[in-house]
Amino acid sequence: MDQNDTLYYEVEVIRQDEYEVGLETGTAVEKEHYSGKYNVEPSFNKQTLNTRDKYMDDDITVSAIQVSRVTNQTGGNTIFIGGIING
Repeated sequence: MDQNDTLYYEVEVIRQDEYEVGLETGTAVEKEHYSGKYNVEPSFNKQTLNTRDKYMDDDITVSAIQVSRVTNQTGGNTIFIGGIING
């Protein structure tokens, strides 16, 4: 076994006083590090964060879409999704 091999083991408990241990070796796979954004602003357009098969330092956080509620001229409420534009 060289330094790139990884040792895997499995323990199976058959009864409290009896167990089996199986050992096998495999090759460690070094993954590319994700260097993209970890905090993402939402968008109405599709966004892809290229994280597949990459090692990540943390979770990705997607911010909430801003929602504004205002009273309108008829006494009801108007909801702006994504914020108020020109208002």
